[in-house]
Amino acid sequence: MTIHSLAGDAVEDAGEGSIRFVTGQCQACGNRAFPMPPICSNCQSTDIVRKPVEAAGTVYSLTEVHVGPAEWHRPVRLAYVDLPDGLRVFGHWRGSVGIGTRVRARMGEVGKDAAGTHFTTYVFEPAEASDA
Repeated sequence: MTIHSLAGDAVEDAGEGSIRFVTGQCQACGNRAFPMPPICSNCQSTDIVRKPVEAAGTVYSLTEVHVGPAEWHRPVRLAYVDLPDGLRVFGHWRGSVGIGTRVRARMGEVGKDAAGTHFTTYVFEPAEASDA
């Protein structure tokens, strides 16, 4: 089975099926960004430090799209999630999720092409009671 991760280096394995988001923090002005950029969007400094953070937060907004690439599972469910440190992350979601729901991201399949390649990325799902 071939697996292709769409998340690239924006996530890292945190063990036991958990992931962390790899954010960047500008050393010149303190601006934070996800994914980690090569240059600060605020001051254009290239002094960006890698800063992994917990891949969990609260749903800010969400939608379901019922059309899309043939290879993607439909409906395509997308959400903005607010992380505790103030960053807002865009990604797929699954499960019973609504605005204000506490969620955690894990790697999940979002599609499969005709050749059988599985496409994975981070996917938000409701956090367990112990995660909240």
